[in-house]
Amino acid sequence: MTSRELPDVQSQTTGFPPVYIEEVGVRGVKVSLLVLRPQGAPFETVAEADLLCDLNPHTRGINMSRLPEVLIPVAQQRDATVVEKVFTLLKMIRERLDSEHAFVRFKFPYLVSKTSPVSEIESPLPVDVAFIGKGVRGEEQLWMSVSVPYLSLCPCSLELTGGRGAHNQRSVAEVNVELNDRTIWIEEVVELVERKASAPLFSILKRPDEKWVTEHAHENPRFVEDMSRALAEELVGWVEDGKIRDFVVTCEHFESIHPHSAFSRISYYSLRRKRW
Repeated sequence: MTSRELPDVQSQTTGFPPVYIEEVGVRGVKVSLLVLRPQGAPFETVAEADLLCDLNPHTRGINMSRLPEVLIPVAQQRDATVVEKVFTLLKMIRERLDSEHAFVRFKFPYLVSKTSPVSEIESPLPVDVAFIGKGVRGEEQLWMSVSVPYLSLCPCSLELTGGRGAHNQRSVAEVNVELNDRTIWIEEVVELVERKASAPLFSILKRPDEKWVTEHAHENPRFVEDMSRALAEELVGWVEDGKIRDFVVTCEHFESIHPHSAFSRISYYSLRRKRW
């Protein structure tokens, strides 16, 4: 039997409560995703994708299979940025499912090439990335999120020991930026976080490199408050220069002397309300 001859249950228009659904679709679809880099060949990763749309109150269900159908070929496009892929999918979802609203999210691991500070050995730094797009006909919004690990060294601990030592820990900054028509590379966000941190992280360090990281961290101690403020200050400049539209930044320090972590969050919205 052909598809036309089989019953199309999700297209039923009676026998269910006529209630509008804000979001319906597929979540956690694993897909091969090509991610353009500033230089060199695209980075191939496995992304987890969410594709959603709204549904009018007079139709029982959406044609769910159309969502991965549109996703897979778009994710594999070699010459399109992830931003362009998200915008393409937002448009295709609205058209193929006859919806007003569409939502697309890609979450994936990404490797940034790093060079150790003294021995100059190259190694990858893993970061977690997400692109989130929301669209209503004629109006679309896109956010990029990059979670960057870094080293933080406690200013209080350093002061208490008279500069002889201090507790330090691996930490992470999640930088969320609302994009406009300017390209923001993942590497730009990683560079920003590492420049504000006590010290960056490296997958490979030789003894001269470890000495450099230790000394650099002691010269740049950071509370979690210091780190979030330093990032927010620069991101405000990105907004004012038209590089991004909005931002939310969170920092978390996984304290080495406590069984809990330290956390801080700053949004551009809160800064506008407080008249930064």
